[in-house]
Amino acid sequence: MSADLSLIVSKIDEKELAQLALEMGKIYGPTGHEKQIGEFIYGWLKENGFEAVKQPVAGERFNVIGYLRGTGNGLNLIFNGHMDTEFGGPEDIWMIGDRQQLETILTSSWIKGNRIYGLGVINDRGLLATFLIAAKAIKESGTRIKGDLILTAVVGEIGMAPVDEYQGPEYLGKGTGTQHLVNQGVVADYALVAEASRFALTWMENGAGYYKITVKGVGGIYTPHIQRPVPLEENPNAVVRMSKVIQAIEEWALEYEQENRYEFELGVAVPKVNIGAIRGGLPYKPSKTVGMCCLYVDVRIPPNKSPMSVKRDLEGLLEKVGIQGTVDMYMFRRGYEGKGIEVLRDAIEKVHFAFFGEKPPKVASVITSVWRDINIFNQAGIPAITYGPGLALTRDGVEIEDFVKASKLYAAIALEICNQEPKK
Repeated sequence: MSADLSLIVSKIDEKELAQLALEMGKIYGPTGHEKQIGEFIYGWLKENGFEAVKQPVAGERFNVIGYLRGTGNGLNLIFNGHMDTEFGGPEDIWMIGDRQQLETILTSSWIKGNRIYGLGVINDRGLLATFLIAAKAIKESGTRIKGDLILTAVVGEIGMAPVDEYQGPEYLGKGTGTQHLVNQGVVADYALVAEASRFALTWMENGAGYYKITVKGVGGIYTPHIQRPVPLEENPNAVVRMSKVIQAIEEWALEYEQENRYEFELGVAVPKVNIGAIRGGLPYKPSKTVGMCCLYVDVRIPPNKSPMSVKRDLEGLLEKVGIQGTVDMYMFRRGYEGKGIEVLRDAIEKVHFAFFGEKPPKVASVITSVWRDINIFNQAGIPAITYGPGLALTRDGVEIEDFVKASKLYAAIALEICNQEPKK
């Protein structure tokens, strides 16, 4: 370990890091409502002597960008993390299923023993805290780097999209903040997206498409007038007809993920399918058949597959089960396998080996199969890798020591990258 890195690492304080992650985890800020957490991060950057900018995105939503300027003639590196959390509004009861559990998710982050808990901490504010503290340690050590280190806290990474009456800037997600970041010229030679990966690394992740399937029926038939038995596809009630479509999608989903596995250097990505919502009828009028039912489906799409082929697959399912309907796509984000990532990969692997005495673990398919902001950077030609502690899908918390290790690793990676001179 170099003298500069030893000094930097000595300035990473476990209590300060844990407290920052804990405090950030408690701030209200679901997708579409990141203003409060954005103000907090902006204030933290200013208080700690960083050049900081609020970058307007949509409505009251803004990215926060901090700069640790280099002396010149070095590679520039972006650290990227998202401010928004998965859940936040009262309607999320329909996602979680339990009011008390929802309240716990919305308001809680806590430390118990040597672990820190809270979905907002694990995805993704705890990791944001780790690179903020890493940058602060570099700054306070007096170490000068050649290239710029750019700290980006973005809105709208979580998967959301406007549809039906749910319109407006608060419904923009799935990379909205990072896409705006790049569009407005906040770019670098490389980007490290700080997300949970169990300290594995990946430069490939799936794309995603949201599809709305609409099935019509004969609405307004009074309950006593309903005749049975009839085949499901001939039932006047659109909700009943949709039940056959749901069964067909579930059967197709298994075939889809088996046929569209995407293998690359580090492992395999398995594209999954989820039925996320169904709408039909009026809860306060159950005495009438339903004339229209809509199904909302999330399909993960590997880089080598067209979103239109998925649309045709879904249309084929309707035809196969004898149900007339339409399929409309209302959100698409491409998946990418990053190119030109060698310099960043080598730096991460070198630093990881120095700290752990072994190579990074093999990346799990649950990590490569998701969609994250590395796709935005890789699409823009900025080689990007995801690398961080923990696993975003767990509610078992993360060891505080893993956050501390991540902060030290990020500081070391910044030195490795930013002190390299660009190739001519």
